[in-house]
Amino acid sequence: MNITIAGTGYVDLSNAVLLAQHNNVIAFDIIADKVVLINDRKSPIADAEIEDFLANKALNLTATTNKYDAYENADYVIIATPTDNNYFDTSSVEAVGLDPRIGNHYNNPSFGYGGYCLPKDHIAFSIINKQPKVVGIYRLIMKTGSDNFRASSIQGVMKRIKAKGIEVIIYEPVLNEDSFFNSQVITDLNAFKAMSDVIVSNRMETALQDVVDKVCTRDLFGSD
Repeated sequence: MNITIAGTGYVDLSNAVLLAQHNNVIAFDIIADKVVLINDRKSPIADAEIEDFLANKALNLTATTNKYDAYENADYVIIATPTDNNYFDTSSVEAVGLDPRIGNHYNNPSFGYGGYCLPKDHIAFSIINKQPKVVGIYRLIMKTGSDNFRASSIQGVMKRIKAKGIEVIIYEPVLNEDSFFNSQVITDLNAFKAMSDVIVSNRMETALQDVVDKVCTRDLFGSD
């Protein structure tokens, strides 16, 4: 099967390396440097699993900046492209709409919900209802081995909490700054846990087991 993936960010490239184990995959991107790296079997983003797959797995994967090469023979097209300020930036995937099987109407989707695009209002509301004075954000990154925190979905939750006058602090070991969007970065985990009335964590981590009553998490199974 021929699959084209529009974009080579975290979501896109993860799909690409997984699907390329059993399908012919073309990754399309408008950034030439990223295309060169992928074709050299090097990851353009910091992600341990993607780096391992590119370096060590047999993948039927090529990258290109040529939209015609990318889409001409595709059986399926997967689109994963950035969302900024509540709109869908289609500049990196405009050519997809030229395919009559898809059409330009595809470029007007609804806003994302679930997955990386957290249901931010619900999470923030549940935290605010606890009436904490200090909310701690345990890790900004989306998953272990990643450096993707600048566009982390948890920022939406942080903004909603701070808008209610609640102090937000952060524990993020890979962040070499004293503050992040005016929130203090705490480098000592024990101090972070002691200072926080509520701790927001994407997953229930072993390091938080001693303060489990403080933890607010999306983790339903505690297995990953």
